[in-house]
Amino acid sequence: MSHQDQIGQIHDSRCKIHQTEEIKAFCKNDLCSICFKCLLGEHRNHDVVMLDELKVDDLKDKVSQFQDKVEDQINKLGNIREKVSSIKENYDKKFNDLQNQFKEVENLFLNGYFEQQTLGDLKNSKQKQKDIITKITNILDNLDKLRKDVQFLKTNSAEFEFFSFESIRSSLEQISKDLIGEERELRKLSCRIADYSNVNVVEKYSELLQNTFILKKSYSSSKFVHYFEWGTKNIHFYDVDKQVAHKVNLRTEFNIPKFCRTVVTDEGRVFCIGGRHQDNVCCDWMMEYIDTKQLLIYRSPLLFRRSDFTALYSERGLVFVIGGNDAKSFYTACEKYDIQNDTWSRIADLNVARDSAASCIFNNKYIYVFSGRTKFDKKEITDTIEMYDIDLNLWRLVNLHAKSTWTACDLAMCMPIDSKTILIFGGFDKTVRTQECFQFNVENNQMERDSYLPKVGSFSNYVFNYDAFLYVVGWNNSNKNLYVYNIMERTWKLETKFAL
Repeated sequence: MSHQDQIGQIHDSRCKIHQTEEIKAFCKNDLCSICFKCLLGEHRNHDVVMLDELKVDDLKDKVSQFQDKVEDQINKLGNIREKVSSIKENYDKKFNDLQNQFKEVENLFLNGYFEQQTLGDLKNSKQKQKDIITKITNILDNLDKLRKDVQFLKTNSAEFEFFSFESIRSSLEQISKDLIGEERELRKLSCRIADYSNVNVVEKYSELLQNTFILKKSYSSSKFVHYFEWGTKNIHFYDVDKQVAHKVNLRTEFNIPKFCRTVVTDEGRVFCIGGRHQDNVCCDWMMEYIDTKQLLIYRSPLLFRRSDFTALYSERGLVFVIGGNDAKSFYTACEKYDIQNDTWSRIADLNVARDSAASCIFNNKYIYVFSGRTKFDKKEITDTIEMYDIDLNLWRLVNLHAKSTWTACDLAMCMPIDSKTILIFGGFDKTVRTQECFQFNVENNQMERDSYLPKVGSFSNYVFNYDAFLYVVGWNNSNKNLYVYNIMERTWKLETKFAL
């Protein structure tokens, strides 16, 4: 078999776009083969040559372009191999250091559980590293072959014909896609290993023990609902016991960011997180409200500037920030804040990028995320549900029971109401606010309707749970109200003594 035959033997003469059609022509504008349907479609006004009229001169001057592309891909591959080598060296050192530390405390690990919690992602990264090396080695082999093929065509014009040209073009296109994919995986791998740069196993073990057997804390006896008024310096409070509302005007130089989120700890500490400045630029602020000074005090900033995310407080002493946007695109990225140490760290990414999702912590072990916005223009809302295992640092998609009834919205809110049920309420059904409420059963993943809100409402404020009642400030079409849900009776009402 001639070299020419070897180059073109794997070529499929059928059109890639219209797979039942034979290739009949070559488009000089796009340097690709086309069928009659292509010719009558997007290539209608292009410079097209029928295959039986195609001459070597029509293609020969294009071969040099292939050689340039091959060399360019080889250079990119060389850079990737250097990065992989550096990562491998970095990985081996860190992984060995962590294993040595584990030997010092191995008598504390009874069944390997804590080791899996601490090193699970890093061990998975080792296999991923091997996979990347294998793939780029295969790509290099293919590029070496293409380089020989191009050189052969340049020096043996007598054996030059269209399908040789097409085979090389098609292979280069696939290699380019493969390289983009491997570069993406490489960035993920670098971030994952970087997360372990300062891991100390003994400290991690102590943290896991503390999270498994949560330490008793000094709980606040105050029962306040708050609302941070975006674009102003106003914070509105409602005393649940006294049924009295009052307003605080912050003594700060800046206004409360739009689309920020707030959380309250068991000890009554209030945090205001992220949002957008007046110029519509997202910020990375993490601020704590100090009531005695009526000030917002800066804490360690977020890892990502973001707005329209979901913020959740965990009894483990953590604040979780889920999804959101940077005013241009939507995030899969999530992070957590260690309140005691004033530090942020990455956690696993969502499967689906989204903002304005309904989210809650369930049984202090899982985070559930429902729906959310996925597109700004001509707003789109995802109907996907995800569950995050806090101990395993792992997100997974949740499949709804076939008999479920549910309307996916953005700016809905949710909260656990018993040991197996999450209440989901309100939101925007693309264009209008809704009164709909649903109950999600975590045991069988079934969604059922619950009693309606007293008024349509959308929500992004923190949900307060006091004495079997849920309190949350929401927006209806005319003003802001305090919605109250009686968990025992499964009924809603509006608190008339609080309205904006």
